[in-house]
Amino acid sequence: MTWTIDPRKFGFETEEDHRRLCIGIAFEINTRLALGTPVDTGRAQINWLPTIEAPANGEVAGIKEKNVAVGNTVHRANAEFEKAPMFPNLYITNNVEYIIDLDMGTSTQAPHGIVNIAVQAVAENAGGVQL
Repeated sequence: MTWTIDPRKFGFETEEDHRRLCIGIAFEINTRLALGTPVDTGRAQINWLPTIEAPANGEVAGIKEKNVAVGNTVHRANAEFEKAPMFPNLYITNNVEYIIDLDMGTSTQAPHGIVNIAVQAVAENAGGVQL
């Protein structure tokens, strides 16, 4: 039997494919969370915090303009998740004290369950995640 690709190279490519898939899914969930979060001041929207290996503590402070919150959130997720090692544990945390209330549907701007909606949408399209 002859290998068409060196098994070590195949192993590395498989691991890298897994890493890219994890990053792509986490990035898409983070983006959907930012887009689906109701906006008054932008504080909840910008505080979807992407981290590797442990959930984030605290909040992003000093939001000045609510129209930049989504862009900042998406850029931060992309920059953070790109640093992920092989087989990463990726987290998306929001520590704003009223985020659970927003998720429960207290805002007329968004439906009940914004977190579940974001995760379900990505899960349904997981095969089509752009990497």
